[in-house]
Amino acid sequence: MADKQFIEPSRSPGVVSTKLATGIATSGATGLNTADKDDRTPLHEAAQSDSENAYRTIKGLIDQGANVNAADKYGRTPLHEAAQSRSENAYRPITDHINRGTDVNAVDKDGLTPLHEAAQMGLELEIEHQTTKQTLILCGADVKAVDKNGRTPLHEAARSGSKNAYCAIEDLIYYADVNAAGKAGRTPLHVTSQT
Repeated sequence: MADKQFIEPSRSPGVVSTKLATGIATSGATGLNTADKDDRTPLHEAAQSDSENAYRTIKGLIDQGANVNAADKYGRTPLHEAAQSRSENAYRPITDHINRGTDVNAVDKDGLTPLHEAAQMGLELEIEHQTTKQTLILCGADVKAVDKNGRTPLHEAARSGSKNAYCAIEDLIYYADVNAAGKAGRTPLHVTSQT
């Protein structure tokens, strides 16, 4: 029961103070890497938050030994969640720890990497003059990674339809295979032409 209580507060970091989450983590709570029924850890939950407290909560969890590469039942890591969150508060503390072993090329059950997620969201958080995708690329993210449908992050940026899609494509186009065809034979140009 204590493990469940530790996991639940991270679901609403705006309500539960960062001090409490960090206090629990530093007190030797056994739930730091304990997964819930979906194999999600407190770090997964905190990584999808857009709370102002998310940065300190995530940093505290990681500093206390939270597994940054823990995969949930869908194969998603905290970096997948942060890349999809559209929140610098969630994304930055995880990328700050890439040199400590965060797997930037972790693949979920759909074959999506965090770069696919960032491109899909049209994510344009600018952190120290770098976009999310630029940060992932500089940290070794594979721009040619394909998902189970044969789509690359460039395909995802093209199909996002967001106003940031142009910037996403601009970030990826220099590194990606612009002629890569998914399983349906569609290139990023096909996808862009449709949106």
